[in-house]
Amino acid sequence: MFKNLLSLYRVLMADIRMDKATEKRRKRMVAVIITIVLLFVFIPVMVGSALLTFLMTKSLSESASPAFGIQLMYGLISIFTVMLGINVVFNELYFSEDIQHILPLPIKPWEIAGAKLLAVFMNENVIQFMIVLACNIGFCLAVSANPLMWIVSIAAGFTLSVAPTAACAIIGILMMRFSRLIHSKDTVRRISGIFMLIIAAFMVGALLSLSNQDLDAFIVSASAGDVAFVHVLKILFPQISMLSRFMASGNVLALLGYLAISLALVVLFLLIAQAFYVQSVTGLGEASHASSKAIDLSKTEKVRSIGRALRAKEYHILMRTNVFFTNCVAVTFIWPVFVIIAWKILGTDLSQEVQVARYGDGNSYSVLIMLFAMAITLVMASMNSLGSDAFSREGENFYFMRAIPLDLKYTWHAKAQVSMTVTSLGTIPFMLGFGIYIHMPIAHMIMMVLLQATAAFFVTYLGMLLDSMNPKLVWEDVLSSLRENDNTFFCMAISILTAVFIGGGLFYISRVTAMSALLVGAIAFILLVIMDLILYHRAMTRGIQNLWEVGEV
Repeated sequence: MFKNLLSLYRVLMADIRMDKATEKRRKRMVAVIITIVLLFVFIPVMVGSALLTFLMTKSLSESASPAFGIQLMYGLISIFTVMLGINVVFNELYFSEDIQHILPLPIKPWEIAGAKLLAVFMNENVIQFMIVLACNIGFCLAVSANPLMWIVSIAAGFTLSVAPTAACAIIGILMMRFSRLIHSKDTVRRISGIFMLIIAAFMVGALLSLSNQDLDAFIVSASAGDVAFVHVLKILFPQISMLSRFMASGNVLALLGYLAISLALVVLFLLIAQAFYVQSVTGLGEASHASSKAIDLSKTEKVRSIGRALRAKEYHILMRTNVFFTNCVAVTFIWPVFVIIAWKILGTDLSQEVQVARYGDGNSYSVLIMLFAMAITLVMASMNSLGSDAFSREGENFYFMRAIPLDLKYTWHAKAQVSMTVTSLGTIPFMLGFGIYIHMPIAHMIMMVLLQATAAFFVTYLGMLLDSMNPKLVWEDVLSSLRENDNTFFCMAISILTAVFIGGGLFYISRVTAMSALLVGAIAFILLVIMDLILYHRAMTRGIQNLWEVGEV
């Protein structure tokens, strides 16, 4: 019954191989990426999730709601699954380039849609799997669960993302089939982007409301099951309430109810896909009128420098493509919101911190702020993938870029300047404003800005150098050029390591030796400048050569 579905799924998941040398290099890179990311990203996140679940469960162990912690974590994971899954589902079901080849095949619509949904689920939920596993471990340790409960709860937790992913797919097909407002992929992406912003705003408001509650009052409310945020989660995701009930009491009926809801949504998706998927695909316009228009260069400026023209092209691509705008540009500007939320949740009194900065150990605080500014720039510049996806996002246009009679150095510099500009605009103003607010000395703020600028340069050229070695030029849709690009993860891992070793090392040295803030900043600046010069030289030699070699393959 599912033979065609599974066969198509294997085709969708198959890698497009390049030459043997490139493939060998790619495998080495992937191995290093996995090792570094596991050690410095996934494991700390998993440990933090397990610890948070453990502490919440322990604090409510004597109340009527011992599963409140695990239920809250399940709800947050489900929300993130929806936020991340909306664009992915639309891109896989409707905007992938393989659709025109698959539709004429003698395969039923539900088999096509089911294979694509399975591909989405397997590609997009790896991180969720690991976090759910960590949460379940934390809960089982807190309640001293028996071995059977361990096995069943962990196995059930792996299916947590099934229902939200299927729900996103159902909504997607119905929207594409019956909404007359949708005429193009750009419209769909704008709608999904607005939906994501609404969800994000809801989460921010909910988390802020939770953080403003008195801890004792919050425990009483949680014990009585009187937390509005959790009530909303129960309505949106009824299956998580059943799974958490099973986790708390071992109720088999609750577990069966959870599995039934997840299975029912999958079956409903397949039925809807059988009825409407083909019609919704064939009725979709490939591009909006605005986006399909060619850029009339004659109506722009009469004379434009090569660099300015190339930068304008980069900005045009980033701004007109919703996926690039959301994942590369917008993400760079939303991190201050999460910093503020974390500050609120941790209960840090900003007024006290300001007093310390002004009248207490101001030198140590300035060191911390400067190194934090450097670290956040390194991390955000790697997360927005502007550098590590610089050539991959060209796709098939890369070969046109390679063929035109223009030195590739011009293209490299233009892409680098756009990346550094966006990153700097998203990080420097916030940290500079914070420095002004706490009355940070002018010299310290200047050093902080210099550190951020050199950090942005480092990550940009590192990412572009990695992308020049192994660009992902063959992709089914725009989103896959970002999500399936190994260079982004490799760049992120190196950037995190750089932030840890330089930032953490210098802060420790400053505490031991009482080194002045300016001297710490100067050392960090010199280290970054040295690494920047090495990367720049490597980019202008080996990087450009890599691009020529790719163009010749």
